[in-house]
Parts: sequence; C-alpha cells; structure tokens
Amino acid sequence: MDISLANTEGFFQLHDFLESFDRSMKVTTGALELAGTLAPNPASSLAGNLIRLPVGDEPWGEDLRWRSLDSVVKSSKLFVAQMGLMQVFSAFENFLINSKAEHDRFRSVVYGEQSDRSTTASVEDIGLRRLCQEIGFLISKLEYALPLYDYFVAMRNCLAHRSGRASNELVAKSSSEEVLAAFERWPRRKGRPLPKLPDATYGKTIPLFARHSIFAGLVCRSVAKAINDHQIFQFGDRGLVLMAAHHSLLTEDPKILAPKKNAEAVVNDFLCGRYRVRMDHDHEIHRILKELDLSTSCRDRYRCLYGKPRY
Repeated sequence: MDISLANTEGFFQLHDFLESFDRSMKVTTGALELAGTLAPNPASSLAGNLIRLPVGDEPWGEDLRWRSLDSVVKSSKLFVAQMGLMQVFSAFENFLINSKAEHDRFRSVVYGEQSDRSTTASVEDIGLRRLCQEIGFLISKLEYALPLYDYFVAMRNCLAHRSGRASNELVAKSSSEEVLAAFERWPRRKGRPLPKLPDATYGKTIPLFARHSIFAGLVCRSVAKAINDHQIFQFGDRGLVLMAAHHSLLTEDPKILAPKKNAEAVVNDFLCGRYRVRMDHDHEIHRILKELDLSTSCRDRYRCLYGKPRY
C-alpha cells in the first residue's frame, strides 16, 4: 500500500472547500464589478433613469432599482471579503476538529487508548496549538507560516468581535518583523504576486479585499497540509483503512453512498478515490480490516445500507 500522497478526511474536506471558495470569490467579485458598469435604464422610472438589478428567487419585488451603484458595489466587495475570511476560518476550525477526532479514533481502535477528558476539553474546542500538542506535532515545523496564520486569526477576531475594526493586536502584527518576514518568504508563482497586506489603523475598518481572504485560505491550507502529512505518517496503513471504513460505512451518516459489490470494495473505493492511496492488491483491505477486528461490523453495515453483498 502506497500512502505517500494520501490525505486525511479532514484535509480532503478543507481542500475541497478552498477549491470551491476560490471560484466563488472570483465569480462574486466579477459579478460586482460587472454590476458597477451597468448603465441606467431610461424606462425604469418616470422620475429619472435608474439601474435595475434582478432579485432571482428573493421576495424583494420584481427588481432592485438604484440611481448609482458606486457606493453599494464598494461596500458589497468589502462585505464579501469579510464574510470570505470568516468562512475560511470556519472551514479550518472544522479541519482541526476532524483531525483531533481521527487521532482519537485511531488511538482508541488501534491501541485501545481513550482521551483523558480531565486534561482535554471537548473536541469542539480544539485550536491549532492544542491540536499540535495532542497529536505530537512540533509547532516549530510551522514556523514559516505561523506568523501569517496568527495575523489572519487576529483579523478574523476583529471581524467577529469588533465589526471589522482593527484591534491593537492586529495593528501590532501588521508591522511586526515576524509577519513581514513570513510574507516575504511566502512562495510566489511567476507572474502572480502576493496581495499587499491591508493597512491596519486602530479603530478603523480593515480595508479587506477578496484577494486577502483567498490568501488567508492558502496560509490555512499550508498549515493543514503539514498536519495532514504528520497524521498520515502516524496512521500508516491501518489508520487509513480505519478512516476509510469509518467514513464510508461505520459512521451514522456516511459521506458518500457508493453501492459497490461488497463492504471491502466500498472501503477500497474511499481509500483510492478520496484518500489517494495506491494499492497493488485488493486483498490488503481484507487483511487490515481483519487485524482491526472490523470485518464483521463493516459487512453488517454494508447489508444495512445496500443489502446483500455481491461476491
């Protein structure tokens, strides 16, 4: 079994979100720019020319009418960027939760360990540094990205708790040597410069653009990839088969209903298609499920979901 390119369920979900997020932010920004170029419709009002916007399925009348969209487009672009950054960190926090859950499940099934709730808060409360500590990942390995990650966390907190106005923490981080150095070292594609970080003034609205939200997503993805690679190394073959068996069959709500010929084929499909594991022989799945004492439970669950297996 080749797991050199494998990804965890948590990383798969984050990567999938960021791919969709990138497209959505660019389409929304383009739509706003297009709206800003619309000319007034002379037939829209007896009192004067107005710009008319469709409302789709929303209950706002036949259309929306504006004398000018300049200020509306500007504020809407800021709003989209703000909501985008919040969405990025919502997805990343979900990655942290998933990563901790995979860690606990692996340790429980493979080694019979249980999480110590006297020292560990609910998995819903996990943060980056706490996760790294609990899964045995050295935070120093994130030195290249951590200043930028902390910078965007401070920005997210301003959006969540200060109506988008800059805090002293964000102002300090904006001009810190660590953040500026991390920004200068960040990988750049030829012809694709990084967006200049927003100028933060205490108490003033942070001048965010969509590009900043997308860049925050890149930073979070880089952090997540390092954690993903660490967990893949920890889990090995058995951990990946366990993860695939759990999410494809054993969980109450499987991620994808994929009716294959039998339980092992369902697990194999998740391993190869979703988690990018490469295998020479399907019999590896049978052996590892048996080692984990999951063969019977997977087959019973298959019958519950899909009926009698086809061998």
